[in-house]
Amino acid sequence: FAAVQKVFMNALSILLAPVVFFSIASSFASLSDSSEIGKLAGKTMLFFAAMTALAIMIGIGCGYLFLHGGTTPVIQSMVSDSDSVSSKNVEISLFSMLTGLVPKDIIAPLQTLNILQIFICSVFVGCAMSILGEKVSHLRILCDEAKSLFSKLMGMTVSWMPLIAFAAMATLVYKSTLLSLTLLVSYILSAVAGCFLMYCMFALTILLFSHASFIPYLKNMPSFFMTPFICPKRNAILPVTLGFCTNKLESSEKISAFILSFGASIHKSAIAMCVMLQVILFAKISGITLSSYMLFKLSLMTFFLSLGSNGLVCLMAVLPLANIPVSLIAFTMGVEDIVDRLRTVTNISGDIAATVVVR
Repeated sequence: FAAVQKVFMNALSILLAPVVFFSIASSFASLSDSSEIGKLAGKTMLFFAAMTALAIMIGIGCGYLFLHGGTTPVIQSMVSDSDSVSSKNVEISLFSMLTGLVPKDIIAPLQTLNILQIFICSVFVGCAMSILGEKVSHLRILCDEAKSLFSKLMGMTVSWMPLIAFAAMATLVYKSTLLSLTLLVSYILSAVAGCFLMYCMFALTILLFSHASFIPYLKNMPSFFMTPFICPKRNAILPVTLGFCTNKLESSEKISAFILSFGASIHKSAIAMCVMLQVILFAKISGITLSSYMLFKLSLMTFFLSLGSNGLVCLMAVLPLANIPVSLIAFTMGVEDIVDRLRTVTNISGDIAATVVVR
């Protein structure tokens, strides 16, 4: 089982850099077309960005409140398989962080898998293509096609997740201890607490920033939760979600269709929250101390990456920033199906709240 997990992690590592680069570059390159989307897209984007920022803070709070450290033979074997830990206590100065933003050459970030430098390069490339506009339209098309290609490859790789989850669970059961089970239960409970707080945050947003009452949202949402929990595919249940918004919340069908489709692509606040939970969990069980500066750096990277990539890619990108072993992802892989369903329910709850607030 360890060999299966190792092959899976290596495959993800190969695709990580191009997925991040082309996803971010493509997103920034398309900014020149934002005027066509209009005021509705701007307000929707602002809402989702604010929810993602608040979700990250909720993740940090729940992580330090509910998660604890400890080590087991399973964890020790995962840490020993990783070469990403060079220090048990991460302290990075502002000077070293700033000077390390821009690589010395374009190949170095790909060789060292320095996601922060890859991110900076992709932003510069995307902004340059946005400014040049139609002059580099062929490059923008090429960038979009490369994004689609590597995203498809990543999707094909991630499709093996059930097998990897089975391998992770089998390994965990075989080598499980009471501490291992306690850590996983605390992770699930912290995710439940974080998702509940986010649900309350969405309702509070409706109360503060919408002319509509938040009572229908609180009253009708619990009956809808089971749909995304059973089928955690936002695009697959989009017609059902749209019908709920128009019938139960009396939202505009045209506006709701746009916001729900838009949200299914970019709104991943619950993923950002769970990424911070896992970062804190892995840091604690690895004995790594995260300073407030490092937490800010991780939060900022999580914020941007969560808008353009899935949770696994985001987590693999941020863990090396704090010298946390990427191999520890396998520790929580066995329970990710449960957590993923919770994330889907929460993200869709945010999409539905946006249809009420953004009118």
